[in-house]
Amino acid sequence: MENEERKEEILETETVGEKMGEAYSAEEESTAEIPSVAEEVPEPDEITHLKAQLAEVEQKAAEYLDGWQRTQASFANYRKRMDNDRDSWRVNAIATLIMRLLPVVDDFERAFGAIPEAVQEAAWVDGIALIQRKLLQVLEAEDVKPIPLEVGDAFDPLYHQAIYYQETTDCEDGQVLIETQRGYTMKDRVIRPSMVVVAKAPAPASEQTESNIAVSDTVPKVDETPDEQSMG
Repeated sequence: MENEERKEEILETETVGEKMGEAYSAEEESTAEIPSVAEEVPEPDEITHLKAQLAEVEQKAAEYLDGWQRTQASFANYRKRMDNDRDSWRVNAIATLIMRLLPVVDDFERAFGAIPEAVQEAAWVDGIALIQRKLLQVLEAEDVKPIPLEVGDAFDPLYHQAIYYQETTDCEDGQVLIETQRGYTMKDRVIRPSMVVVAKAPAPASEQTESNIAVSDTVPKVDETPDEQSMG
């Protein structure tokens, strides 16, 4: 009995030893499979290379972003320019048509100014006045307005066109004496200036005397009349 018990103890001891050896071997294998931290750290040259690649990629990204932004700005400017050109074409086309209608407006004004008093209450006069009002409404819809002007206003070359300078003492030099044709603006743009006669200060008496003397000197003197010449 004692021998058998000792044999069992020996077998158990050997079995435990074998198991411990297997466990130790497995631990060594697992430890060998785990790479060391020192082996994962890249070399300095590799870090420098990665930094260079990153910088290159960032530079390209910045260039692409800048190009995209420039393209967007160019397209926005193009659309704005096209919108402005389209508006300008429309305004010019309408202005051309309006300028052709303005002489008709002038004719209406002259016609109403020449209507005799005896027929001013006639029905046909009211009909012509209605046509004139409709024409003026069309002009107002396009923001066409007459240039305000009164006698005595200062001559403004932006809105007025002088057709004659008249010497006078009734108005100051450079003031408007007469408006011969009404001017018009369209959307604050002059499409036809006002035709005016502008006052001019008379020349001093000394200058007039010298002018008269110069004119008299240029006229040939006649010593004899035609009858005297024939008699001679």
